[in-house]
Amino acid sequence: MNFQQMTRRSAVRTLACVAAAGAASGVLAQTANNAITWVVPYAPGAATDALARVLAEGMGQDLKRSVVVENVGGAGTAIAAAQLARQTPDGSRIMTADIATLAITPVANPKAGYDPLKSFTHIGMIAHLPFVLVSNVQTGPKDLGEMLRIARDQPGKLNYGSAGLGSPHHLAMELLMEKAQGQMVHIPFKGTGPAMTELLAGRIDVMFATLGSVAAHVKSGTLRAIAVSSPARFTQLPQVPTVAEQGMAGYEAAAWQGVVAPAGLAANIRDQFNASLQRVLASESTRRRMNEMGIEPITGTPQQFEQYARQQFQLWSALIRSRGIKLD
Repeated sequence: MNFQQMTRRSAVRTLACVAAAGAASGVLAQTANNAITWVVPYAPGAATDALARVLAEGMGQDLKRSVVVENVGGAGTAIAAAQLARQTPDGSRIMTADIATLAITPVANPKAGYDPLKSFTHIGMIAHLPFVLVSNVQTGPKDLGEMLRIARDQPGKLNYGSAGLGSPHHLAMELLMEKAQGQMVHIPFKGTGPAMTELLAGRIDVMFATLGSVAAHVKSGTLRAIAVSSPARFTQLPQVPTVAEQGMAGYEAAAWQGVVAPAGLAANIRDQFNASLQRVLASESTRRRMNEMGIEPITGTPQQFEQYARQQFQLWSALIRSRGIKLD
């Protein structure tokens, strides 16, 4: 079950939880009067950082408390995650936890310093970011079928870029290669920006990227969109078929983000944070700003987020082990 299906099935229950938590206003004021620090496990300026600042501003207004963003980048989010895991669970510190934090880094790097299943209290999901598979219009494959034929028949002829070793972009392609029984050369970069520069220059052939990072290039015709990694087509790119539609039934890959706190956070504080997040994510201004960034807002209960994160951990840890991917 994907997260969208999970949230649709429990929409009524979620709204009831929001109402109950909203009625309990004042809980946070009674338990923690200081500013809330929202840790972003990436450097300033990245999409994750921009989204956190939008939501932190909204939560600050909603909770009538100061919510301050703090950037702690490095080691595939492991530095920030390990630090948070050691903090007192008093509601003063929360963190953006993404697919790398909860499903990739601690598997690929045994020295990450935290347990993705035990070190955190799950507060709520905030975003879902499916990928677009793009190729250079001059040198890259013209469609997914051509790319997969070359990957099967001429292993290693094509190369693909990613935002880094073990990044969601990297694993999305590894999952596709495993399903297609093909092989391409992985060229990792330090972020999406440098990889995009090389793709535009024709020095790499293809890559998975989020819609926000490629939309302008696809619109201008400097990159060709050949597939999307979601179960359904993007409304912004209705002419681009999904990977599953093109012969890879069941294929789905996406980056995603949620918010966590140290393990042991009191349930009333967790639920108050969750309700606040959902109110902010439901606001028209937040949705407009997220849409401009090519990010799909996602809401749900803490329990749904924890269940989804566990499912993702099982999926990607199996792939990491089968493909022999290591970060250390």
